[in-house]
Amino acid sequence: MSGADTRQYDELRRRAQELELDLVRLLDDRAEIAQRLRATSEGAAPGEVDEAAWLAHLEQVAGGHLPPESLRAILREVRAALRGIELPGRIAYLGPEGELCHQVVRRHFGAGGPTLECSSVAEALESVARGRAVMAAIPLESSAEGLAQSSVTALARSELVIVGERSMSVTFDLVASGGGDDLARVYVTSAARAACRRFLAERLAGVEVIEASSPLTCLELASREPRTAALVLQGCARESNLAVVESNVGDAPEAFVRFALVASRPAKRSEWNRTCLLFGVQDEPGSLFEVLRHFAERGLNLGRVQSRPLPRAALLRGKGWDYAFYAEVDGHETDRPMVAALDRVRRSTKYLRVLGSYPVDEPPG
Repeated sequence: MSGADTRQYDELRRRAQELELDLVRLLDDRAEIAQRLRATSEGAAPGEVDEAAWLAHLEQVAGGHLPPESLRAILREVRAALRGIELPGRIAYLGPEGELCHQVVRRHFGAGGPTLECSSVAEALESVARGRAVMAAIPLESSAEGLAQSSVTALARSELVIVGERSMSVTFDLVASGGGDDLARVYVTSAARAACRRFLAERLAGVEVIEASSPLTCLELASREPRTAALVLQGCARESNLAVVESNVGDAPEAFVRFALVASRPAKRSEWNRTCLLFGVQDEPGSLFEVLRHFAERGLNLGRVQSRPLPRAALLRGKGWDYAFYAEVDGHETDRPMVAALDRVRRSTKYLRVLGSYPVDEPPG
């Protein structure tokens, strides 16, 4: 470069550093606001805001120099960290640490968000009900197993409500301290082993497969022992000294899990909403149609309807088991068409429970 070009480059680099310093100061100011929001929240988790609409607005006012997908990724990371600061308590999740629920909590509330590991979905919801946590993250549906039976049963027994949902792809990586050559053993969790059976049988034939209690245990053992790898969720090894040897090694590369965020207070209404219902019908011809037609007549779309066996005790109906229908309807429970539909549904069902109305990131359909 010429002397003039060098001076211009140095000036631009100096200006870039100044802007990065300004950015850090602004982020610190925003974090201070988050702390004040937490102090005024009265100890309860705030309702989910219409984040999709806000992020879309921020993209529109941007100057266009930063690619939209990069801007959205940055904003999501910032929002996650701030959300963790704003919360006035811990987030309960279905453990162990490093598994799917823990991963989605870290993505939604930042790596520094306070958490509470629980051994069951019922324990996570109980932690919120008793004030030990302000929100719970529980599995709701997976592409492999469908609707999560334990979560639906626990929600039916609880007075808590769904205030949001998050989806996460289920992607597993093989990680090791070396290049992954001449492996003698690989540590896995039972979930990772079930999801990567073909990879283990075909690509790691002859390698000893050892189950461990959690992904973090897998990583710790793999980092200490020579010729050893770990099979963990993508991103789980980010804070370890292990490198990715092979990525996306699961038998179903497009697998996903949807999680519900559950709290004691309902979520705020947004531009796009979803309402989750649980109801039971009489055992007679046309009873389900009689329920569903109330939504169709009012232009309300049902995204899914699924029957599940539930203990009658969870439905306040005595002993034994009964079949309940789980449904997701596009719209908020306070929308006029939804209010009218639910009023008619209550008259034609044995029981009806609104599990929650909450914002969704994308328009229905």
